[in-house]
Amino acid sequence: METKATPEVQPASSKVESPATVSSSSSSPVVAPSVNPVRRAATAGNPNVATLPDSGTYVFEEKTDVHSQPNLSSTVVATYQKGQSVIYDRLLSADERLWLSYIGASGARRYVALPAQNQSGQTTDSVVANTLNALAPQGTYTFSKTAGVKNEARLSSPDLAFYSPGQSVRYDRVLTAENHRWISYISYSGSRRYVAIEELPQVPKVEKTGQVSAVNVSSSGYDVIVKNVNHPAGVKEVLVPSWSEKNGQDDIIWHKAVKQSDGSYKVRIETSQHKQDFGAYHSHVYYVTNQNKREYVTETKVVVPEPKTSVRVENITVVGFDVTIKGLATNPDVREVLVPTWTTNKGQDDLIWYKALKQDDGSYKARIDYSRHQYDFGNYTVHAYFKDSTGKMNWLGNTSVDFPKPSNYGKGYPVKWMGEKKYSGVVTHVDENPVYSDTNRVNIDRIVIHHNAGMSDEGARATWYIRNGNETSAHYQVIPDKVWGVVPENEVAWHAGHYPTNQRSIGIEHLNNSLGPNWTIAEETYRNSAKLIADISIRYNIPLDRTHVIGHDEVTETLCPGGIDMDKLLSMARAERAKLENTTMPKTSAVPSPVTPQKVEIPYYSQLDSRWSSKRYGHYLFGPTGCVPTSLAMIFTGLSGKTVLPTQVGDYIYQNTAAFNKLGPGTASNGIAKAIDKWGYKYQVLKSPDAIKNSLLSGNPVLLAVGPSVFVNYPSTHEIVLSDYQNGKVKVSDPYTKSLSGWHSLDYLWNVRSRVAEDNELGSPAIAVKRF
Repeated sequence: METKATPEVQPASSKVESPATVSSSSSSPVVAPSVNPVRRAATAGNPNVATLPDSGTYVFEEKTDVHSQPNLSSTVVATYQKGQSVIYDRLLSADERLWLSYIGASGARRYVALPAQNQSGQTTDSVVANTLNALAPQGTYTFSKTAGVKNEARLSSPDLAFYSPGQSVRYDRVLTAENHRWISYISYSGSRRYVAIEELPQVPKVEKTGQVSAVNVSSSGYDVIVKNVNHPAGVKEVLVPSWSEKNGQDDIIWHKAVKQSDGSYKVRIETSQHKQDFGAYHSHVYYVTNQNKREYVTETKVVVPEPKTSVRVENITVVGFDVTIKGLATNPDVREVLVPTWTTNKGQDDLIWYKALKQDDGSYKARIDYSRHQYDFGNYTVHAYFKDSTGKMNWLGNTSVDFPKPSNYGKGYPVKWMGEKKYSGVVTHVDENPVYSDTNRVNIDRIVIHHNAGMSDEGARATWYIRNGNETSAHYQVIPDKVWGVVPENEVAWHAGHYPTNQRSIGIEHLNNSLGPNWTIAEETYRNSAKLIADISIRYNIPLDRTHVIGHDEVTETLCPGGIDMDKLLSMARAERAKLENTTMPKTSAVPSPVTPQKVEIPYYSQLDSRWSSKRYGHYLFGPTGCVPTSLAMIFTGLSGKTVLPTQVGDYIYQNTAAFNKLGPGTASNGIAKAIDKWGYKYQVLKSPDAIKNSLLSGNPVLLAVGPSVFVNYPSTHEIVLSDYQNGKVKVSDPYTKSLSGWHSLDYLWNVRSRVAEDNELGSPAIAVKRF
């Protein structure tokens, strides 16, 4: 029979499941040893427990349990060992303890209790001492205050007996009910008893909150900042779907915001990603919870201003100047930018409508060459227009520039133009095979003389072709009966072995009529070269001396120019120049004829082809990881007309770089750059849909890495080939799923382009492969 005077007891030797022996003490409570005591996460006196930041990394100094809820009676789901660490994102107080909290791998929030300590590392009161040392799932509990024994875990249940301060009991359960913690045991009578040992603090209720603002608003876009981010189910991601009011939601993109160090989230909304629309934009905020549910939170509206345009003259040299138009990068209706230019003193008899080319920074640039304006000098008038989708010409602005008449005006041979390529009037033939060159010209003030070191004209020129991979070239090749134009004068040839010299010079190669050690050239070759040098020198105002006309060996260590007599060649060139200086150059308005780019037929390869899909590179098979080598093989085969297999490209990248299947499955973009160089082509990083369009219209295929889309699922990315452009769509070759090859919207492809770092190492996931 039970009484209320004395609690139920039995000998201490009883089993764990039984009540423990009640022991008395003086004023201080006695804590009996725990069967399975809770261990602290930090050693005594650790000051970091009291000064932990709100988020960070915590290193455990002892074995510590992980709980499903912030109370010690909740389920233990895992255990950290001494020396392990955890990255946490919250601190909270509950159950008279300080808790770390984080999102576990399963997506559920987890809790780890830290010890309550004073500065000496001691627990602060007897209740906490019991919490720290005795509230294992079963053990011994010592009472610090009078507590009633009940037959159910309800506060309204009548007390059957009492425990006094200092007495203890063995319990076999810990539970929570009616906001109290209870211990439970089986009494002598075989009935289960319950004792409420403490009232639990209320866990702060987490509500869904979020504040959104738009900052750094300009014509290029704006930043969205989301602060006070909270949700009862936790926040896994913050998404910011955004669109312009123009044409409804046809440009909507679900942008993913990035968490900042202050706990806010931030994302940049670029107008270039939204059809370059201006005016009103809407940005909504959604949370993705730890249960992967998407919930609306708040929204904002932003007005993006239209950009201001400018027309400026830059890079004025003795041969011309650049016209740069800025402020059009975010205008979606620009179809073409035209720069009509003429000399003011003669009206518009030399008017030329130059087409400006879009640059990577979104500006447009046109090069004005004086030779295309009948060599008229003085004041030049420059206007600028853009043509919109309706064909209407829209005024952008105007400017002017003065160019004084040079002393060599009207001298030399009429310049010959092949499309946009400029050659001396002495040229008799033009070699149109793709050769190594670029357009990074500076003022031309040097002529560099070379010899072929051979007696085959065709063989010498072939060494400069891109397909042969030697990375050398020259502007002119002189033989006894011909003067070949190879690299145009308005481009940089790779001839001197020193790039700054290449930029400022014109390189002239000469066919030998004897081999080493003499390496001589024919008398007719001397005469043709002297005419060419005289013409170049008078048009660029280059003095005919040994400072400005030099041998290759005066630039870098080499045996070139062999046996060419430089003094003889210069003497003959001076005589030819004297003739030209007494001859007025005929008027010429030689406008470059438009060049129709050659369309590239791209063959199809599948990375899943049984011939190579099972080939292993590192830890991975080619089939699921070989999209980049396969895409490059398609392009190389199409450009060269020769078969290049995916495994050839894969072998090269794997053996010569760390980019393919070494740091993980797939290929980083620096491996793409290496392969393009290896196969004798050049690459250009494309940072806008217009840049992709212009590249394809110029006959240069494009590699594009895409993220989650019709082509690939999250979190993977995938490489595809773009080979043609028509009416807003591009022709796609998909190396993994052939059925997806065909015409796709360029805007769609740009919107789903990969944002992964490995695909953007060169500055963009879109890379053009250029033949010349």
